[in-house]
Amino acid sequence: MENIEDVEINDLEHSKLLNAVAKLDKTQHIKCPTRNEPTNLSSEFNLIKGSSKLDINKVVKVLENTAHHVQIGKKVKKTQNKSNVLSKPIEKPQAERIKRATGYEQTKKRLSRWDAVVARSRTVDFVSFPLKSNSKKVQPTKEFLSKFKIKSPLELELDEIDPPVIEEESEEEDQVYPMSYQEMLEQRKNLAKLRAQQSFKAAKAKRQSKIKSKKYHR
Repeated sequence: MENIEDVEINDLEHSKLLNAVAKLDKTQHIKCPTRNEPTNLSSEFNLIKGSSKLDINKVVKVLENTAHHVQIGKKVKKTQNKSNVLSKPIEKPQAERIKRATGYEQTKKRLSRWDAVVARSRTVDFVSFPLKSNSKKVQPTKEFLSKFKIKSPLELELDEIDPPVIEEESEEEDQVYPMSYQEMLEQRKNLAKLRAQQSFKAAKAKRQSKIKSKKYHR
């Protein structure tokens, strides 16, 4: 039996054997780089698993040296300059507090338009509604109904000769009230006093009738 050390190994057949064994495992393995010289620049051909964090600036420097990748390097730099880091969103309670404060200020600003109207309404003795009264002239009934009546040519000629008399309704501009404002207030106070006295009398009578009953003494 020959010793294993004495057997000559053919390099070509040995490499074929290793390749055949490697093909049996279908998982794809990332090979380590062949060159191991120390360098401070990250190369586009040296991106392997387990390496340090990729620095975009170093990759851009590498791309600038080649004429084919000049445009890519410029685009990466332009994108990096434009991109800004977004600030952290505020928490929900704080956001709702800001929203309520903003809504309060806007509502206060809208309601402040009516301050003059409210102040005037509080200072005057009385307020009559509607505040802006539109003086509309009431059309007489006969004149209003005449619009819906079709007249013959003969009637039109008679109206031209002898026009009908339109009765104007007399409107009193100055209305006369039976009582003044102060008298109305006094009458209102007297009525309130009478109602209070009536309620007191009714309560007293009810209590007296309850005292007379037998159930009250039990």
